[in-house]
Amino acid sequence: MMNNNIIHIASDEKFINSAHWQFENAFPNSNIFYIFTTDKSKDFKYVTPQPNIRKFDISSDLSSFLTSLSVNQILIFHSLSESFFPLILQLPKNVQCVWLCFGYEIYTDKRFFKEASLYDSITQKRFGKGEAKSRHLLLDSVRHYIRRVNKKLPLSSFEIKKRAISRMDYIASSFIEEQEAIQKLIKQKKKTFPFWYYPIEQMVNINEIIVHERNAIIIGNSGTMSGNHLDAFDKIKLLSWTERTVIVPLSYGNQTYIKEILEEGKATFGAQFMPLTDFMPLNAYNQIIKQCGVALLCNYRQQAVGNTISLLWFGCKVFLSTNNPFYHYLKRIGVEVFSYETDLNDQSSLELLSNETIQKNRKALLNHLNTNLLQAELKEAIAKMR
Repeated sequence: MMNNNIIHIASDEKFINSAHWQFENAFPNSNIFYIFTTDKSKDFKYVTPQPNIRKFDISSDLSSFLTSLSVNQILIFHSLSESFFPLILQLPKNVQCVWLCFGYEIYTDKRFFKEASLYDSITQKRFGKGEAKSRHLLLDSVRHYIRRVNKKLPLSSFEIKKRAISRMDYIASSFIEEQEAIQKLIKQKKKTFPFWYYPIEQMVNINEIIVHERNAIIIGNSGTMSGNHLDAFDKIKLLSWTERTVIVPLSYGNQTYIKEILEEGKATFGAQFMPLTDFMPLNAYNQIIKQCGVALLCNYRQQAVGNTISLLWFGCKVFLSTNNPFYHYLKRIGVEVFSYETDLNDQSSLELLSNETIQKNRKALLNHLNTNLLQAELKEAIAKMR
């Protein structure tokens, strides 16, 4: 029988180290983390080894795991990876399950979400035509509809995924607006669970002074089409961006898309275009974004939450899409952010924030995202489940 009351199921992801710290700090010696792998001989890439972190090979470990579960334990799923589904579908009904939603589970699945709705007009025109369903998804859709007539056929992958989602008792995302958006897309009502992967003290040095020379403009956070880079370029080039460096992080994403953005960025901004194409440690990246006075994060869904918070803390004037639930969360807690759709429209748009506004934003972020508060919320959420 397992002695640990809180069981974590995760992949080898960079977020897990912070989750481990937070849960162990709130519930010492009450957690065990199972990191899914297909080769136990390989070291983790992101997760730091700890005594209560174990490698889990579903082909050999599933049976013993299931027989060791008890009714008083809580399962925390860090995302809903497809590799977790065989475990989820065999869980006892009396074990409570929490889904810490990463977002990709729904937003990258065309059966739940139309990816084309993430694109602004120029991006849609240039890249949106490539969004046809894959052969795999088409075949799965056919199997899904045939099963309505012949129930003896194997479950389609979509039915398996829906059952896995249905098995989750709680859904957790960084803020309630995103939780509500996900529930609307999956057409399922869940109990909510508060959890942030990164308290603000883990993202920035909260005692650091504000850099006053913030002349750079930063656009996006990655080389993904949902960043709507071309549309942002089109808006910026009509404003007084000259003599400002235009920073565009492109260290990961779609390589074909990244190549085109590199070409367009160079053509539009010339020598002032500064793409970031290599992965950088957090401290080095923060040194760059401290120089940014304006940020355009034109995603139509929740993305780059940590990046946005850091930019705001360093005094950046941040433009977000009003389609993004994070825009509405920040507004709700008193952070001054701007609408990509309506506020980026004249020369004054690129004026820097006043020190008074920066301090106001810092106070709001610290009040809502500090470690002590997040720990208290986590303890309360788990207590309600017991």
